[in-house]
Amino acid sequence: MRRSRYAQFALRNSQFVILLLLPLIFLWRPLFGGEALFWGTPMLQFVPWQRLAAGMWRSGHLPLWNPLLGCGAPLAANYQSGAFYPLYGLALLLPPEVALGWSVALHLVLTGLGMYGWARATGLDRFPALLSGLALQGCGFLVARAGLFPSIAVTFPWLALWLWRSERLVQTGRGQDALWLGGVLGLGLLAGHAQTAFYGLLLLALYVLFRCLQVCRPFTRLLRRLLPFTFALILGLGIAAIQLLPTAELFAFSQRAAGVNREIGLTYSFWPWRLLTLVAPDLFGNPARGGYWGYGNYWEDALYAGLLPLLLALEAVMGLQREHSRRGAVLFWASVAGGALFLSLGRNNPAFLWLFDHVPTFDWFQAPSRWLALFSVALAALAGIGAQNWRRGRADRRRGGLGVALGLAIVIGGLAAPLLLPAIRPSFGPATARLGLTLAAAGGLVLVRREASWWRVAVAGFLLLDLLLAGWGLAPSIDRRLYAGRTATSEALASDSAGERIFWPAGGRPEPGYDLKFERYFRFDTFGSRDLDDWWALRETLLPNLAMLDGVPSANNFEPLLVSWTAAMSRVADSAPSVLRVMGVTHLVTTTVNGRTAVTELSGALGRVWVVPTARVVPREGMLAELATPTFDPAAQVLLESPAPRNSPLTIRNSQFAPHNSLTLHDAPNRVTIHAVLDRPGYLVLADTWYPGWEAAVDGETVPLLRANYAFRAVYLEAGEHTVEMVYRPLSVRVGGWVSLVALTVLVGGWLVACRRERQT
Repeated sequence: MRRSRYAQFALRNSQFVILLLLPLIFLWRPLFGGEALFWGTPMLQFVPWQRLAAGMWRSGHLPLWNPLLGCGAPLAANYQSGAFYPLYGLALLLPPEVALGWSVALHLVLTGLGMYGWARATGLDRFPALLSGLALQGCGFLVARAGLFPSIAVTFPWLALWLWRSERLVQTGRGQDALWLGGVLGLGLLAGHAQTAFYGLLLLALYVLFRCLQVCRPFTRLLRRLLPFTFALILGLGIAAIQLLPTAELFAFSQRAAGVNREIGLTYSFWPWRLLTLVAPDLFGNPARGGYWGYGNYWEDALYAGLLPLLLALEAVMGLQREHSRRGAVLFWASVAGGALFLSLGRNNPAFLWLFDHVPTFDWFQAPSRWLALFSVALAALAGIGAQNWRRGRADRRRGGLGVALGLAIVIGGLAAPLLLPAIRPSFGPATARLGLTLAAAGGLVLVRREASWWRVAVAGFLLLDLLLAGWGLAPSIDRRLYAGRTATSEALASDSAGERIFWPAGGRPEPGYDLKFERYFRFDTFGSRDLDDWWALRETLLPNLAMLDGVPSANNFEPLLVSWTAAMSRVADSAPSVLRVMGVTHLVTTTVNGRTAVTELSGALGRVWVVPTARVVPREGMLAELATPTFDPAAQVLLESPAPRNSPLTIRNSQFAPHNSLTLHDAPNRVTIHAVLDRPGYLVLADTWYPGWEAAVDGETVPLLRANYAFRAVYLEAGEHTVEMVYRPLSVRVGGWVSLVALTVLVGGWLVACRRERQT
């Protein structure tokens, strides 16, 4: 009796075990093999960000400011850093490079569970719901980005969870379900990828409106039905306010404030030929196998979600006339899939070009192919509906037999094609043969179909294997030692890390190290070798943002949102090297012809902090040109965009400074302390980014913090010994923090009230 009870329990929960398998197998190297994700943004952005943020959290400080990039830049306001995202808290317990792998795996699990929960909430049986969850969990959109773009991988799962909780709220209208939806909305908005979250909110709005129109009779009750969703949205926005307000502030001051450049925004538009990869994912090659040759890159256009889910989705659409109960749902999801695919075409779609140029929000983001996020959700939903409506009997056997026969014919064609047509691409034959095998196997499963648990497990296992084979290798990893220790390049720099700052010139290319990144290491056709020494050589270059791993401050910044004035300074510095002194740069980093890293000390470098005797007021519009003139000497004069305080003369008499004046600088989280000894009055210039929220105090007394040399900070000092403190206290974080606290209080209080009512009833 006990054994049968355990067997029944295992059978009832087998779907959850299956949903755990794909992430654990797909990411087994970073989870259990002593390796870490590294290719592209994990190495250049996410591990450095999370290492810095985790260190600040451990020291008891909010991770608000990053002193290591772009002459100083907001950290928490950088949305993709996910500084306030609770599920990134693993980095407080584990090394960030290890925590990142587990975080991605956790979110793959959440994707499957969220889609499974939505399917069950809509009335689908366990088996169709499992297939729907697997199809979304292993879809190309997610799996191809899981190891390359963690911010997308951790935001995408919340789309399914939003749908699940909104479906529950549509059905019940209870306040408790509104709290549930508000909570998951808040977490999804904290996850760190604005584009995915924005598309998800759009999908959620359409779905809620569709479902409310379905259940509201009469129509006049629609507004009342929408009230709980409005409350949930406000609650979710409130929970995420501590992240959203600083990000909105940074966006307003960023290079994207006026919208994304048209050419950049239309980059990675969906290549129509990749529609063929809905059935044959590697038809144009695969970077994990070193042979991708299609347009753009592999992962932006990845949309394979398994052959069986595609066939089931087609079954749902073709069965519209037969299944009246779910006709509305099929029409809705088919419209979402078609609309998302239409928009993903980007530059290949004249309608999208018009939308990009004339309709707000379309020019906020790049890569139109990311509309495929909604296509993937819609395909998974349709697959679940198709599995629920799967016809039995003679039609099943006919289709199964046809699948086997057609699949075997395709296998023969795929194997023969390279022999009969030697000029075709090498990827065509294997991809076609794989399609045939998958189709034949699916047909065989249909032929032996039984109303038995073993058959359902076999189908789920088949889909799991199909998705694993399609995604295998798309999350490249390497020995974790890549993130350990310091490089020889950083050791060779000056020992005073607070005073040094490096700069990587762009050299006329779109970004610093462009050729090194995209022609040698981060190529689109292959992920390259897994040799630790080869990738350690890249670390030695201190390429932006690799210097963060060594704690070396850099004037460069490789982030999605850049403070516009420091970004402009970096661009000017490429053509006017004299500006590097203004930026506090002490060393130039380049690569030689043989690929070795060359570090050159900048002649006449001033370091990050110095004192000048005179100031001059120059309008901001003309200040960059003035700084770039060869005759400008930042050691003799500072340019201010507004007049100095009354007690601060622009020119100081007897302004010849003695060499024994001393300055010492100390960095702390969100704070810079400078001990200065001056024998004459002067302007203390700090070549750190001027940004709203920074405050200055001299000897404990608040003083005006001047915007100096276009992008930096200065304070006026009298002669003598002084302690200058600059502290970052952004109003956006303080207001956002209070709003989030109130929202969390409402969430917790609402839960407590709901639980008490349940106990009383």
